[in-house]
Amino acid sequence: MKKKALDEEKIRKVDETLAAVNNYFSKELLAAGTLSIGDQIQLIRSRLGMSQAQLAKRAGLQQAHIAWIEQEKKDPGIKTVKKIFQALGCDLLVLPKAKKPLDKIVTERAKIAAEKRYEWVNNKDNYKPLDLIRADEEKFCKYPSSVLWEDQEN
Repeated sequence: MKKKALDEEKIRKVDETLAAVNNYFSKELLAAGTLSIGDQIQLIRSRLGMSQAQLAKRAGLQQAHIAWIEQEKKDPGIKTVKKIFQALGCDLLVLPKAKKPLDKIVTERAKIAAEKRYEWVNNKDNYKPLDLIRADEEKFCKYPSSVLWEDQEN
């Protein structure tokens, strides 16, 4: 039982952290819209008064490579982006931004998994055991597991 409590505490901390990060970035950094990596590089580089050639030299890349990234003609790998941001005097911070609250995702998956579990009953005599489905939904929400993701797309 202690392990479950520890897991629930970890889950709560992750949820709180994601909510805080999403809230901060939504208000502070994304108020004017989401910026592409290329836009971010160009804005920081310009603010520092650094040319593309200077940035390229500092990052160990070709100037054309920097130009392509800024113009979004090239999709850089994470190692390249890290080099560029280090050359700009920045740390690269990669954070997941949940599209919707994780609890909502679990709830949606729990409903699908519970309904799928009793699908064979639904096909017989047009009967749907709603009480059993709701009980499973609640169980799946309380104790999420890989069952939520079996045989489901997206």
